[in-house]
Amino acid sequence: MARPGLEPGDRLVVKVGTASLVGPAGRPDAHKLESVCAGLAAARTAGVDVIFVSSGAIAAGLAPLGLDGKPSDIPSLQAAAAVGQGHLLGEYTRLLAEKDILAA
Repeated sequence: MARPGLEPGDRLVVKVGTASLVGPAGRPDAHKLESVCAGLAAARTAGVDVIFVSSGAIAAGLAPLGLDGKPSDIPSLQAAAAVGQGHLLGEYTRLLAEKDILAA
């Protein structure tokens, strides 16, 4: 993930959008999350200070709330985002912990 020109001690901010995290069903895809975390870990191993910003909270909250698709009303979107954020952070925490990286 570390591009040429990044050196140990440099800071890299990575923002990943929902479309890069979800599969065809519109739900977060485990392989995509694993790939993102592997890239973040590779950059960290190279000595780059990585800050990761993730979208995808609404998509991650749909299944736990029993929703088949993205709602259109604000309260339901907020509920999906609130539930999904916890689920995404849990997945990132688990995947990064496997690489001895602390997520917050």
